[in-house]
Amino acid sequence: MSITNRRGRHRLLQTPVCLGLNEHTLTPVPTIRVLGVELDVSGSANAWVRSARRKSANTLHLIRRISQKTGGGCSRMARILVRSIIEPRLIYQAQIQRLTLRDWDLLETADRDSMRAITCLPLITPIATPQAEAQLNTIDKIVHQRRVTGYLKSQPVLAAAALVHYYNSSANWERGGKHRHKAERRHTARALVLCASSLLCVCVYPHAPSSLNHRDLPTSPPFHPIAMLTTIIQRCHSLTHLWQKFHHGSRHRPATTDPQVAQEGVVSIPPTN
Repeated sequence: MSITNRRGRHRLLQTPVCLGLNEHTLTPVPTIRVLGVELDVSGSANAWVRSARRKSANTLHLIRRISQKTGGGCSRMARILVRSIIEPRLIYQAQIQRLTLRDWDLLETADRDSMRAITCLPLITPIATPQAEAQLNTIDKIVHQRRVTGYLKSQPVLAAAALVHYYNSSANWERGGKHRHKAERRHTARALVLCASSLLCVCVYPHAPSSLNHRDLPTSPPFHPIAMLTTIIQRCHSLTHLWQKFHHGSRHRPATTDPQVAQEGVVSIPPTN
């Protein structure tokens, strides 16, 4: 439910709501956690940003001790801890929360503290230096990449469309015996592009109906794209071999004057010297 009127929102917040379970009244709380995401009753993300910074500071205290134990020689282990513990917590909820510019600045501050914990550089160091030495992207850039990746997962790409057109345009010469007198059938294909953070996968489904939407296709490819390209190349070689064999046989075929063969529709051309 969405109420755009300010007076209506204020009245809704002031109205008490009592929930009960088995004759026991549930205690109202200002925040609730759904699938690991902390949602506030006011819709603000200030409470989550404060708790995220506090948890990040506690984790960074341990990371600093690890990285400074041997004079910065364990920076690789510190980078792994930051990427596996701190960044996933911030990125997962930053994609869902409604963050203001101040909230983004606080998250970037926590990210810069992580970079300084990896590189052991002082606070007076410019921001670009620890970012380059720590080999970490900013939270804003990572969240933007995740959103773009989620959008591109269900979008077709020109390369996939060209591959589908090439596969549909190839003739199907392998027809069965009972379908000998029917019209020549062609394979129908649909393409689906699966994008990950660093992988672009083009999947071709050869026997999908024309009315099938790309959203209805399974998310996992039935076979590897390299195997699909190998099959196309093998079919091209087979078609080339058949054409060369037919062309070579028609050139050196001897002429015939049998009227029975001529009545069956076989036209023979005598070779020219």
